[in-house]
Amino acid sequence: MERRNFIQKSAVGLIGYNLVGSGKASTHIFQTSILREWLHQLVSATGASKRSGIFLPSVLSEAIDVVTRTFSDKGFKGHRSSIYFYGDHESYCLYAIEVHHERSGMTEMVLPVLHKEENGQWKHFTTINGYQLEALVLAADGLKGSDIDLQQLLLPTVLPANRVYYQSYTSSKERVDIRTNTYINRPAETSVSVYDGHKELFKNTFVSKHCLTTSSMEI
Repeated sequence: MERRNFIQKSAVGLIGYNLVGSGKASTHIFQTSILREWLHQLVSATGASKRSGIFLPSVLSEAIDVVTRTFSDKGFKGHRSSIYFYGDHESYCLYAIEVHHERSGMTEMVLPVLHKEENGQWKHFTTINGYQLEALVLAADGLKGSDIDLQQLLLPTVLPANRVYYQSYTSSKERVDIRTNTYINRPAETSVSVYDGHKELFKNTFVSKHCLTTSSMEI
């Protein structure tokens, strides 16, 4: 199968970004407990504000319902037990949704990210997948102790109209580049670079720990 078809039909390829497949289509099984722990680490490092998903403004609750229904076509279900806010006046939020793989018994988790627009409506603008979550936690650990606000440095913001990035997303400071390469019968490899303006503050390439298996399959 061509790589283009892999990107289109892989669940992660559809909801994430900068995921490149090598060879035939693959199934990516994520270890849920590790992903949840990474989510907690990222929230703690960036100072995102945790709030119950039960008592949300109706306009945000409705926006989350719309996003979750979109992902439900791929088997994802949203728990909405916790929503994490960040940015000026808490104008951004993210939350976790999961899909269970019956064959493996494992669960895959991703983080839709929403932004509050000037008219008060909330809009989904990007999604963090498991590979990217691992990279952000690694970057947060590598940058801890610095004087830089990790929330402004690492968490995604809406792309300004005058900027075009093809292999990264915008942060309040500048951008974060995350690119994952997947392979047949070997672990995925991820590269991450964090910028403040034109200065690269952090760079690393690593083998993804949470990718338990990548095996050939027909779609």
